[in-house]
Amino acid sequence: MGRTSFDFTDSVVLGTGGGTGIGEAIARGFLDAGATVVVTGRRLEPLEQALTGYPAERTLAWSPISARDSRCATSSRRWCSSSGAWMSW
Repeated sequence: MGRTSFDFTDSVVLGTGGGTGIGEAIARGFLDAGATVVVTGRRLEPLEQALTGYPAERTLAWSPISARDSRCATSSRRWCSSSGAWMSW
């Protein structure tokens, strides 16, 4: 059976539970189809691992961690918002 392809270029997709399992597979599918993907989950590390290999300008990982966490300043794929602070993508 053939595989249908879709073009999601210039689209933004939000995926929950994107660090493992089906959520990760769906996020990667959208990335492969050209979308910019925001993944959310309880643990930041699996989210960042799931996005490894994709351009940072098309990926964003979000986890409800403190914006005062020093790790927020070191990742291009992190958005810290639990205290209302936003990091540039």
